[in-house]
Amino acid sequence: MKHGHFSEKHWGYLACLSMLLIALLCLPLISPRAQITLKGLEEYEELQEYVQTTVIQPAKEKNEDTTILQIANIQAKIKKALEAKGYYDAHITYHKEQATDDSAENIIYNIRPNKAYTISTITINGYDKDGGITLNEGDILNAAGVLKAQSQLEKYIGENECIYNLATAHKVILDTEKQTGRIIFDVTGDDNAKFGATTLEGANDIDREYLRKFITYNEDTCWNPAQIEKTRTSLIQTGLISSVEVKLPKDLPASGTVPILFNLKERDTRKVRTGLFYSTYEGPGIMGEWTHSNFFGKGEELSVHSRFSSLIQSLGFDFKKPFFLSDKQNLNISSEFRTEDTDAFKGTTLTSGIFIDRELSRYWTGGLGVGLELSEIEEQDDTETFGLVSFPAGLTYDSRDNELDPHDGHLFSITATPFLDVLGEASPFYKTQVTGTAYFDMSDSVYDPVLALRASLGTIWGASTDNIPATKRFFAGGGGSIRGYGYQEAGPFEDGDPKGGRSLIETNAEFRVKFTETIGTVAFVDAGGVYDEVYPSFKEDVYVGAGLGMRYYSSFGPIRFDVALPLTNKEELDQNYQIYISIGQAF
Repeated sequence: MKHGHFSEKHWGYLACLSMLLIALLCLPLISPRAQITLKGLEEYEELQEYVQTTVIQPAKEKNEDTTILQIANIQAKIKKALEAKGYYDAHITYHKEQATDDSAENIIYNIRPNKAYTISTITINGYDKDGGITLNEGDILNAAGVLKAQSQLEKYIGENECIYNLATAHKVILDTEKQTGRIIFDVTGDDNAKFGATTLEGANDIDREYLRKFITYNEDTCWNPAQIEKTRTSLIQTGLISSVEVKLPKDLPASGTVPILFNLKERDTRKVRTGLFYSTYEGPGIMGEWTHSNFFGKGEELSVHSRFSSLIQSLGFDFKKPFFLSDKQNLNISSEFRTEDTDAFKGTTLTSGIFIDRELSRYWTGGLGVGLELSEIEEQDDTETFGLVSFPAGLTYDSRDNELDPHDGHLFSITATPFLDVLGEASPFYKTQVTGTAYFDMSDSVYDPVLALRASLGTIWGASTDNIPATKRFFAGGGGSIRGYGYQEAGPFEDGDPKGGRSLIETNAEFRVKFTETIGTVAFVDAGGVYDEVYPSFKEDVYVGAGLGMRYYSSFGPIRFDVALPLTNKEELDQNYQIYISIGQAF
């Protein structure tokens, strides 16, 4: 650099100093935020909270100025808020007070609410029943209550009458002398309407007989608009339809029957999914799946899936046939080839199974099946071949609001499976497991806090641990089990290797919060273990792990990154921490 010339670095310093000087000069011109105070509502706690929430707090958050126009605007909003709660004769004045430190003005609104108006009469024009509304004469004339009553009325009529183009409206007539109000509801529509013929257009690759199973009403029955929306939702929930446009006549036809047209847009039936995962114990891995969701044209789903890591390699397929022999039953056929090379055992397994599940109610499902498993297992330098025939049975309760990222609801399952070895290597044994999960949405705040709890209890009886194939024993430890411990490490060891056991207990607690729409964190504690006895012995070691995790909420589900530490039974562990990276919540 030549003498007398500024470098880019010096120009940067000069620009920063200039900006700082301008900011200091402008500080006196910046108006402090005005304070807003309410007076006169001290004895009306609920009313005061309502005005603060709906009027004052939004004004403060906007940091609005203190001009006369703005002050009068807030005064008008307070007036409307009071009227919404029935105080139509409220008197509001305001004045300004300068704060003692000259930092901000204080705008004081003096409120005299006076007497709240009550309901004198309720009239329903166009309908001769009470309509199921919960509003009564003598109640406070509350705007929210009136709107709720109108909604109740419309829902009641829609469910109990056959009215096409049903519409409801209301008006309130005030009596300022008596401080009361008359409420009049007007009901309009065409009586005695019935469902007509239903036409399905579009989505021509989907069998029409299959789609019609999702129509929730019958032709020539009482018209109910709620069933149209229910049908639309059912069609979309098949996973085959991306959008449904409903077309209805403007007026009720002379026949009294309403023809319905559903215009359907089909989803792409073929999907390919791939994903990466990582854990400290298992190392990196990859998984992939190809799915055809309408294989034979009636909603049959065929998927081919694979998983490859240093410990486990698998390739399999699943086939699901909906409405199998009944509108409430599904047929599931599956097969998988799997190799495992873990510290507990080495195994090569081919499994196949047929399972029928049946919808028992809105939340309950049950199922029965039969399975065949051929396996060659090497354990403690001894190799055995098993031919297991099984008869699994299960019962599931599922009220979760979202399968990949639930915030509320419960998931309960119980499975019971007898096993018989047709090759005679293992004695007959019986395996059962009960798992319950609960999700609690803690708040509506922007942090979206969720508490997730899970507990699982399992037992195997009929044979000793050594006489049960290693692939069928219980193991614990890992990303979907007790975090902080490596895969299969939360249980008994033999000669330095995990042995597995005949009983299992796992408990998990996780608290989830979000920082933004896509970024969140979790704190978790997992505890439990595997034991050699038929039932868990709480006198023996309990494995406890804890940790923290991050979540990235993508469009296809949360991506999780967890770091966990073992808090007990560290003696036989290879590492004193574990890292897990995968798609989906831990449970």
